[in-house]
Amino acid sequence: MRKILDLMLTIQGLGMEEAVRRALILAFMCMGEEAISRPMISKVLDALDDLVKWREKRRKEHSVWTMSRKSY
Repeated sequence: MRKILDLMLTIQGLGMEEAVRRALILAFMCMGEEAISRPMISKVLDALDDLVKWREKRRKEHSVWTMSRKSY
């Protein structure tokens, strides 16, 4: 994965590398040869929604952590 991942995503932190990993796994699931092996679009949308929520939570946690460090 690191061969295709933009280095800036790793540098930025905030879980971007993990978010890309999760998105890639989902993309590969959608590329199954047999239609029966691919997830239903509703499941894909749910997974993407969960991914966005996970990223927002990470961003907020990072923001709180950064703010608390500045107070020292």
